[in-house]
Amino acid sequence: HQYSEYKPLEITRSGVLCSEIFPGLWLDKDALLAGDLAKVLTIAQSGINSPQHRKFVARTNLRT
Repeated sequence: HQYSEYKPLEITRSGVLCSEIFPGLWLDKDALLAGDLAKVLTIAQSGINSPQHRKFVARTNLRT
């Protein structure tokens, strides 16, 4: 099974982790570790609003 082993995600230049399995799941590593919930939520919302997430939702028939 292709998901049976852990593979670390690459971090973007801006420090954001972007899930390959769930497009649009974006986490700001530094903000998360610093406890900056406002920034974590802002980045997460940006991921939810991304074209990648919209395609994922359409493909899986999920509703946001």
